Amino acid sequence: MVPHKSNSKNRAIAEVALPLATDQTFDYHIPRELADSVKVGVEVLIDFNRRKRAGFVVKIKDKSDYDKPFPILDIIESEPLFDNLQLDFYRSLAELYFCSLGSVIKAALPSLAVGTPRIRLKLEDARKCPDDPI
Repeated sequence: MVPHKSNSKNRAIAEVALPLATDQTFDYHIPRELADSVKVGVEVLIDFNRRKRAGFVVKIKDKSDYDKPFPILDIIESEPLFDNLQLDFYRSLAELYFCSLGSVIKAALPSLAVGTPRIRLKLEDARKCPDDPI
């Protein structure tokens, strides 16, 4: 006998921590085009209370407690900014200091690593660069 397939779609869900004064995380649907890039530690752009905000993916799961979670809009930083060991440490700090996980993550990371698109520069060999009179 063939197993019965349910009509509900098995969608990947990202649990996102925001640097706001709240101790909860929020579920966001991972769109198909971002599925390969979204992982724990990645900074994402989401819609929160009709405002675009940056948040940090702290967990990937199969189901949400909500019927229709909003989708992740984009990825701000494709390389993970922290790993699971650091995440456990951030969770401990959030609990110890009674603040949000997102706030701890934002405070722990260098300011240039959070919330802004990155411009990657390539350093050239100094011998190839013209002399700078300054």
